[in-house]
Amino acid sequence: MDIGLNFENDDRVLDPIERLPPEVVVQCVQETLSAGDCSSRLLELTSVSKKWQALLFSTSILWTEVHIDWTYHDLLARTALFVHLSWARPIQLIVWDHPAAKWDVVGKLLVPSRICALTVRSVYADSYEPTAHKTIRYINTFANIYNSLNALPALKSLAFDRPLELEAPQLKQLTLPPGAFILSKVQLIDLSTGFDGETCPMVTNLVLFEDLNPCLVALSSFSSLQTLSMPSVGIPFQMEPLDLPQANRFLRLVDLTHSRPYSTNIDHLIRSCVPTLVRLSLQVTPSDTDEVINLLSLVINLEELSLQILSTPDSMIAKFVACRVQIPSLRSLKLEIYGFQESMVLDGSHPQLRIFAALANLYPNVTSLSISGISFRISYVLLYIQTLSRLDSLLCQDVFDTLPYTRDVTLPTLTMLSVDNPDILRHMKTPNLLRLELSGVTSSSQLEGLDLRCLVKLLIRPSGNTVLTYYLDPEEYPALAELFIDFGWAPRDWVQTSLLLLTTIVIASNRSPSSHGDIFCVSLLYNPELLPSLQQVFLSDFVEWDLLFLMLKRRNFGLKDVQKIQSFTVPFIPFEFRRHLALLLNGQQSQEDFEYDASLESTRSLVCDPEV
Repeated sequence: MDIGLNFENDDRVLDPIERLPPEVVVQCVQETLSAGDCSSRLLELTSVSKKWQALLFSTSILWTEVHIDWTYHDLLARTALFVHLSWARPIQLIVWDHPAAKWDVVGKLLVPSRICALTVRSVYADSYEPTAHKTIRYINTFANIYNSLNALPALKSLAFDRPLELEAPQLKQLTLPPGAFILSKVQLIDLSTGFDGETCPMVTNLVLFEDLNPCLVALSSFSSLQTLSMPSVGIPFQMEPLDLPQANRFLRLVDLTHSRPYSTNIDHLIRSCVPTLVRLSLQVTPSDTDEVINLLSLVINLEELSLQILSTPDSMIAKFVACRVQIPSLRSLKLEIYGFQESMVLDGSHPQLRIFAALANLYPNVTSLSISGISFRISYVLLYIQTLSRLDSLLCQDVFDTLPYTRDVTLPTLTMLSVDNPDILRHMKTPNLLRLELSGVTSSSQLEGLDLRCLVKLLIRPSGNTVLTYYLDPEEYPALAELFIDFGWAPRDWVQTSLLLLTTIVIASNRSPSSHGDIFCVSLLYNPELLPSLQQVFLSDFVEWDLLFLMLKRRNFGLKDVQKIQSFTVPFIPFEFRRHLALLLNGQQSQEDFEYDASLESTRSLVCDPEV
């Protein structure tokens, strides 16, 4: 649990309800209730003051999410209150599948005609029971609710907190009112053999583990299907497709993932949902290029495409795919290349050349590009990237560092870049780059001379066994405001800098205990004027508290033209230290002597206590 201290004394805090319009306060409350036990939090807010209570009680939209948690000691009173204060608004019902659930009383407090959404959550950890038991329990819980609440006549959506693995015959047990849909993933088993052909309009998100060919006709019964995923499961595939009747098209399918070898079956399926398809993920080989490109040219509304390209050394192809069609709607493209070998470049066989050339013609408006598994030192890869005149975000995962760079590229529209080989930055000109993620940094020189004067956010992941100090020259990073450093397993690496506009620093490490927080505090203790704009600090591990207190005393008192550090986040802060730390963060002197031993060693038993 991260706890950020950034508050003032109670007698100096102005109630936001006095300063903000009611609709703004309500919006803020809704944001804070978006996760966790929102019903308990909402009830706690009503006890802040009479004004808070009056505002919350009069805002019916805040009370429309009704939680039926059978562990509540005041479940009946709480349910009645939420139903009453939500007035006539539609209710979202969230139910925990407790084995001792009794609906004879609770059901009388609810109004079935107002329940528009139902979510079933489990009281058990996901790994504690077999999948079949979980499925049966979910079905029984839903059946009890359905029968107790007059068949839920106004229900529009049903969801579960985990994917629902069903055998095909079990679909009949999920009887929903007309027009209601299951929003959760349904992982279906034995569709080809156990399905009797009945229509299943309630399923919108389906995961299929069987061969596509015998399931094509059965899939046509899922008329509301929006998302279909077929993960790789290592089963034999039949290549001859069945005829799909013209009337049984997938008129709502927008998201299709096929992580299996490309075949005429998937070609058949994609052609049946061409007008609606928006997101597509395919596995292909260079020998499939002609078929795949011709097929993609038909999907005119595609916005996101992911291709897993399997390299084969014998795919020695020289000519390009003739593709004159352009799909201007595509914005996001992800290319994952597997099996690429350096010898494919050295011997002159470029199996991916045709794919890159075809994609450049087909999708000219790509703004977000992710490429992994191929060397960026190959000319046609960099040439392809440069053809994207609207590219805004680029993720590069290089696989070889022995090939020479063959060309430089200029990307004037790029604002976000993530690379795992910092050397590639020497061959990229990105004058408008705002965010940069650098992995595999092994030398301070890799951070120098990069011409990143517009950079606002920088993430660094050092790599290597040698203890190093990395320097960030403020003249080379004049606009940098957020610095994220992930040291991984490096024990004593450090980044030294005096950036003038840096407001936020995040320091993460896989080691525990980690010395990086102490190094940071000592650095500012001896040089409190460093990082004059710094206001927020986030650490993944603890610090020596006495070092932290001394640093804040020097930093937050009496320095001119230096911002106070107002927020300091660590995994846990001992209760005895919180008031003292809050005063230091707000630049206030404590009127009481701090008498606690603030060394990390003396507080170790407290911060490691599992009961805290």
